[in-house]
Amino acid sequence: MNRIEKVREAVDAVLLNIADAGERRCGYMHLYGVSQACVLIALKRNENAELAAAAGMLHDIHTYATMDPRDHAHKGSAMARDLLNSMKCFEAG
Repeated sequence: MNRIEKVREAVDAVLLNIADAGERRCGYMHLYGVSQACVLIALKRNENAELAAAAGMLHDIHTYATMDPRDHAHKGSAMARDLLNSMKCFEAG
């Protein structure tokens, strides 16, 4: 399994826990859509599309995990870091 597949698996696990089907659908559309937009921007700027895809996929992960948007940037970055560290396939640097 490649790194993006691992990120998608983690994101899907979060989204599948959303009880409301409409909210779950919005989560999929939003996180996967932002991920695709990040890839397009990265490709246009000759940046790393894989890292852009992962960042886009995880950018609002805390909001969907808790259904609480308060302070989502800080809490989301901590949650994303924990997820990436647990995957052991992304190194800092």
